[in-house]
Amino acid sequence: MCVGIIDHDKIQRGVAKGVGNPVFYVGPPTGRDGIHGATFASVELTEESEANRTAVQVGDPFMEKLVMESCLELIDSGIVLGIQDMGAAGLTCSSAEMASKAGNGLELYLDQVPQREEGMTPYEMMLSESQERMLFVVEPKHEAQAQEIFDRWGVICAKVGKVTDDGRLKLIHHDEVVGDMPVKALVDECPIYDKPSQEPAYYKEQAAVDTLRYQEVKDLGGALKKVLGSPSLASKAWVYNQYDYMVRTSTAVRPGSDAAVVTVHGTRKALAMTTDCNGRYVYLDPELGGRIAVSEAARNIVCSGAEPLAITDNLNFGSPEKPEIFWQMEKAVDGMAEACRELGTPVIGGNVSLYNENTKGAIYPTPVVGMVGLIHDTDHITTQASKRKAMRFMCWAIPMPNWAAASSKRSFTGCRKADHRS
Repeated sequence: MCVGIIDHDKIQRGVAKGVGNPVFYVGPPTGRDGIHGATFASVELTEESEANRTAVQVGDPFMEKLVMESCLELIDSGIVLGIQDMGAAGLTCSSAEMASKAGNGLELYLDQVPQREEGMTPYEMMLSESQERMLFVVEPKHEAQAQEIFDRWGVICAKVGKVTDDGRLKLIHHDEVVGDMPVKALVDECPIYDKPSQEPAYYKEQAAVDTLRYQEVKDLGGALKKVLGSPSLASKAWVYNQYDYMVRTSTAVRPGSDAAVVTVHGTRKALAMTTDCNGRYVYLDPELGGRIAVSEAARNIVCSGAEPLAITDNLNFGSPEKPEIFWQMEKAVDGMAEACRELGTPVIGGNVSLYNENTKGAIYPTPVVGMVGLIHDTDHITTQASKRKAMRFMCWAIPMPNWAAASSKRSFTGCRKADHRS
């Protein structure tokens, strides 16, 4: 999960504004790496798929930094009308989305697209997902200023098209029109699949299991070691100690607590972040497991002193072509949606990884939830570590609700720290 902050008045949108305005390509030349990269992320990995390694993009961190800094300077100049990165589907996605959001069309001259390989076809250029590339629009009078910024940073900047008023994406290659289609057909009118869905046999069988009966554990010491040795509970320090988690010295809560906490410079606010999911819960009951994934993330955010704001998700499942797997997916999403509505946490983005199977079967359905929360005052930051300072508690007893009182006369007991800063 990537989290950032931005001043509202500096937000730039991916829109192709102004009929006749030039469209610029920024970043390294386009190659054949990354073609079908987005779809490759959701195919079953077999020996045959090994032949599709060109679908994996080749990154260049140094060029990424140059492109980022030069684009930030371009934005600060105030001349940008619209800017968007070339993510999944590369030029196709960025150009169509920018045109659709503005209610316009785009005309692209593919001969002008920087290429690092010879003989690339229009199909390859439009679908390549070569990294560190951006598309932006400015007015004609600002072309020279934009070009000067990127020349100074040593970043390629090429005029590759113009904004039109016909609502179509038109591709021109070697003076021939090789593509002409409505942008809305690519962006807003995508087909919605209604795939077969079927409750798995294992789910029906498990419904009859008496979860209140367990086999007696005789070797308690061995059982404890087994539990503590589980990857879900064992210390993750060996992982996070390999990385720099003191980013810009803003880290307020280091790894190992309920959530990471990063302060916001110039304020007394902080951001809490966590990622959570238990695939076994989702496997046993996808809808309930989806709710649990969101609520677990929310608990970690709240226990860090923050108010939950929003989530992003990473949906990992087997093949949706199988009715039982698609059932897991739709039920898990239903559960996540219900929990988000209850918590008031919108889903602001996400991705999927499907067809995760091998000869042994599919992975556990694992819809990972990444949640961010706001700590209004850094004095409110809390951690799960034991504290040396003595704490005073206020305790109470809460009567059981009616639905539970029928089967038990016990009551819940709880404690609250009188001073949360202790």
